[in-house]
Amino acid sequence: MGRLVLEETHSPNLKMADNKISLVLVVNGAETTVEANINAPIQVVAQHALNSTGDHARPLSEWELKDDQGRTLDLSRKVKDFGFADGAVLYLTLAVGVNGS
Repeated sequence: MGRLVLEETHSPNLKMADNKISLVLVVNGAETTVEANINAPIQVVAQHALNSTGDHARPLSEWELKDDQGRTLDLSRKVKDFGFADGAVLYLTLAVGVNGS
């Protein structure tokens, strides 16, 4: 399990603590916590989760990120667009059709 901190600065007047959320990502059964800036694209969170768990064999484009209800998330959208609660659990799995599935 790893913990990564992702930060973006858009304005020197913004305090980063106000723009952060902790997300728990389950990557093929391995759990990792990512502290993400809510203004960052969710794909940044997904990529850091892959890096944290050592899943480097496949590019992010071959993975799907889903919420706890099984809905596939658009990786180009910002974290804040989804309205996640702090500590929300997301699932990153190989997309259907990868590895002959």
